Amino acid sequence: MNYDLDRRMYDTDENGGGGSTATTFTQEQLNEIVTTRLAKEKAKHDTKIKEVLGKLGIENEDKIEEVVGTLAKYKDLEVKYNEQSANLAKKDRFEKISKAGVDADFVEFVDAKLKGSEQFDEALVNFVTENPKYTKEVFAKVNSSIELGERNKVDLSKMTTEEYLAWRAKNKL
Repeated sequence: MNYDLDRRMYDTDENGGGGSTATTFTQEQLNEIVTTRLAKEKAKHDTKIKEVLGKLGIENEDKIEEVVGTLAKYKDLEVKYNEQSANLAKKDRFEKISKAGVDADFVEFVDAKLKGSEQFDEALVNFVTENPKYTKEVFAKVNSSIELGERNKVDLSKMTTEEYLAWRAKNKL
């Protein structure tokens, strides 16, 4: 309760004895007290709203919807910007991995292995050095052809999917 209301409700005796007597209010008096208190609170609230709106550069409350719409658009743009930044960073990592000599089939795998590295370039060099099996040269030498004798040498890298499937069916592989 507010101090003013407490003081109105209880009167202390004049001798300072601390005794109090309850005062009875009519409904009209209570309504007036409540109305006064609500008006004070509303005035405080309105003042705070005007301060905040002033700081935001809004002259009147009618423009609040416009500002909210602008903020929502800004938030959408921020999300899109973050997505594009992440895609660009991923593309840069993929390019570095490819330039390091990693075969195209393993670029995404190597990226996943190194994604959390603070010093990506150094970690990439170390990974490629420790795992040469993922490089283009080694992978191409190991997996690009199947030798079935000198006359049956098959280069899989030059076959389409349909040719490869036909070749497997013909050779019962």
